[in-house]
Amino acid sequence: MNGPLLDLLEKPAGSGPQQPRGPGWFDLVTRLVLPVALFLLAREQAIHFWPLMALAVVVLVAVLLPALWPWVREGAAGAHDRRVARAKLPGLRQFVEEFGEFLSTQRGDTLHYIITNACGNVTRDMEKFGLPHAELFNHPLSHLRERVKHERISLDEFVRCANEFHHLVADYDAHCVLKVFELLSPEAKSLLTADSKRLLESFREGLVSFLDNYSRFEKQTQSSFSKPRITATCLGRPKPLP
Repeated sequence: MNGPLLDLLEKPAGSGPQQPRGPGWFDLVTRLVLPVALFLLAREQAIHFWPLMALAVVVLVAVLLPALWPWVREGAAGAHDRRVARAKLPGLRQFVEEFGEFLSTQRGDTLHYIITNACGNVTRDMEKFGLPHAELFNHPLSHLRERVKHERISLDEFVRCANEFHHLVADYDAHCVLKVFELLSPEAKSLLTADSKRLLESFREGLVSFLDNYSRFEKQTQSSFSKPRITATCLGRPKPLP
């Protein structure tokens, strides 16, 4: 499947936005020279202690705030994104469960069941559709379901789960759904009865509704983060059978 393989590609050096960097230690120490000198002078000049101490505090704040601001901003963004992940986790969990219904071996309205039934469970005819075995999708989905079941997961784990789920849905869409609805050979099409086509259209409508809702969820989640974190590329919608 193509989705997970894309994760193995490395970005070219220097690509992508540069993260803000805090000051080096030497730069920070040199900035502290003036406020420290004022503190020492205030100790020696008792009559001017409080004015000098106030000036030292003002200088210290003026020196440290710009120097530490990138770290403060990054920490605040991380805390915000962790709150977003916690808020969006139940939604992701629900979509994982809903997607599992399209792959269930206990239902009679899944794509694999409809095609198998149309072929009379004849292996030679089923091979004409070229569908990968449903277990190729059920196994990673089962593992993913266990990971999102927890009430609290880390931000990094939420991002990994969301991206893995996106690739899983995209792979199923490309290698199973679109193959049946848009890439069938005339020989395979001849095996579909009127009843099979009716069931396939019902399946297609349900899947398109799921894809629309999940794509909306992905975009909302992405826009809620302080920076892009998850995959939110377009998922193909199958067209009705001719």
